[in-house]
Amino acid sequence: MRWITTDVDQYLQAKEYIDCAIVPIVPIEFASSSKTVASGEYVQALAYEMERQYKGRVLLLPAYTYLKNTDLVTKKAELLDWKHYLIEQGLTHVFMLTTEAEWRQFDGELEGSLLWVPSLPFHAMKDEDKRDILQQQAESVSSIFTASW
Repeated sequence: MRWITTDVDQYLQAKEYIDCAIVPIVPIEFASSSKTVASGEYVQALAYEMERQYKGRVLLLPAYTYLKNTDLVTKKAELLDWKHYLIEQGLTHVFMLTTEAEWRQFDGELEGSLLWVPSLPFHAMKDEDKRDILQQQAESVSSIFTASW
């Protein structure tokens, strides 16, 4: 389920069956924009693929978007606020998906909900290759999902 009206309406009606949220983490930075944009494009495409594979079981939220030059401790606190709010709403499993290595230092503080994946040169690939890569990456991440359920 995605953050669109029809899906959120379905989520609200079947809330007790949907206990997992995916939050893509996407930085904004113009200094190295093509790399940053490509990284964000990849993480969001992967989040969509994961939602597609688990449709009806997960809620894909809008990306947590932040300025890359913002203090990391501030960003971590905001992300924890998101996580705690989502848990209060009944989403007991909250996964935050990123390609940014700097987030890995907070994995413990984010209570094991951080999913780090290496960034790939996604923008330079053919569409067919993109689909294959996304399916493979989503399948490898799915073991983390199913272990938490």
